Amino acid sequence: MRLECKECHQSLNVADDKLPVGRPFAFTCPYCKHKNTALIPGPSATEGPPAAPPAPPAPAAPPAPAAPPAPAAPPAPAARGAGGEMDRPSRESMGLDDQDLQAALSEVVDDRPKAILIYDDPMIQAQLLESLENSGYKTTVALNMRDAAKQLKFANYSLLILQEDYAGASLRGNQLLRALQSLDVASRRGMLVILVSPTIVSLDDLTAFGLSIDAIINKDDLDSIDRLLISVTARAQKFFAVYRDILADLGLD
Repeated sequence: MRLECKECHQSLNVADDKLPVGRPFAFTCPYCKHKNTALIPGPSATEGPPAAPPAPPAPAAPPAPAAPPAPAAPPAPAARGAGGEMDRPSRESMGLDDQDLQAALSEVVDDRPKAILIYDDPMIQAQLLESLENSGYKTTVALNMRDAAKQLKFANYSLLILQEDYAGASLRGNQLLRALQSLDVASRRGMLVILVSPTIVSLDDLTAFGLSIDAIINKDDLDSIDRLLISVTARAQKFFAVYRDILADLGLD
């Protein structure tokens, strides 16, 4: 069965036997920690086999002599918790946060580094997806600029590939580029940002520095994306090596 988080829209595949049927339940998304509620309807009453005809009534037994009524037992004291308060209904009785379900959701979390692709040309999009998967990334394709901004808010991506003229945007009018420049340092320093440009030459470090991104790849060089991705990643790791060593020494990594 496939569940989907209503906040970050991650798809979660869970075994059917881990899901409660016919009662509402809640689950916490292992990616963004959003609390979701769901209900999987049980089989309808008309789907089962036809009911057996009622058995004929048994002959009535002679009435037994009435026994004297027993004295009423005093009411049992209400159960109290460790703090002395009345115990509340358990989560299990409410059908919320089943441990087996949460354990199953934890197992579907993909440990591969995550990449987000923001490109509107289907052919190039498919080419980049294949290259990123071959490079070991779990890749998400943004539906639009708003979806991309939302994805960046709720997930930590290791790599972002952005089309310069996405949805007809210009280099200076690309809203997502401006949004990236305003990200907090802790989020931005762990993300490798690559701009795919139709005009700027590949690996133009000066222009990339001016745009506050890590690298630029020209659209005509995308046939060599696998090699360029290795090169850009190695350059970025070398560039930030001293910085990360200092953070590690200070206990801030």
